[in-house]
Amino acid sequence: MTKTLFVLVVVAVIAAAIYYEWRRGDAMEATANRLGLDFLPDQKTLPAPLAAAGFDLFAQGPPLIRFYMTGQRDGGRLALFEFTYSAAPAGEGEADLPLQDDQVGMERRAQTVIWAVLERELPDFDLAPARGVHQRRVADRFGFIPVTFDDDRAFDRDYRLLGRDAGRLRRLFDPALRHYLLQHPGLVLESRGRNLLIYHFGRLTDPKRLPALLQQGRELLDLLESAAAGV
Repeated sequence: MTKTLFVLVVVAVIAAAIYYEWRRGDAMEATANRLGLDFLPDQKTLPAPLAAAGFDLFAQGPPLIRFYMTGQRDGGRLALFEFTYSAAPAGEGEADLPLQDDQVGMERRAQTVIWAVLERELPDFDLAPARGVHQRRVADRFGFIPVTFDDDRAFDRDYRLLGRDAGRLRRLFDPALRHYLLQHPGLVLESRGRNLLIYHFGRLTDPKRLPALLQQGRELLDLLESAAAGV
């Protein structure tokens, strides 16, 4: 490949990426308007309450998010946004901005994230697919221990639940909640007090699918808040 052809290919790839991001931004704004959500298209830093909550996800990359949508949900606040970070394959990312020279061999992980502020405080926990490919140091980082269910091998097979209070978490993850999660594989949930994150590792949701994603988030929140009444 000649130098001129190489430059043209690079320019074409960059132009295609810019066009894709522009189209995605427009589609995200249209969806937010249709859902009646406030929308901020530009990149912004994490809101202070979110940054202070202590979520594992935000230990993986710089505290920058984009396409931030927010609105009310039955007495609580609900937000949706995209969070992206770089990490070594099968490894974790770092909160500091990576140097340009350090990008060789790194992969980009982008996910659509739901953030909810609940009326009732939940025990801290981390729920993730049991067979995920990414190495995670959640247990060591937060002092969590594995929580299992003797009467639900299917749930233990598909999900890995970590937390500090096994008794409270077993009551919180009642049969209805566990059944829902088994019907929706691949979900990641992080709980810190009244703050909850819902997402899939490395998966951006198509703007047309955002209403369905938000509906799934609301269903999960209803199940969690119902179960939390007995915890």
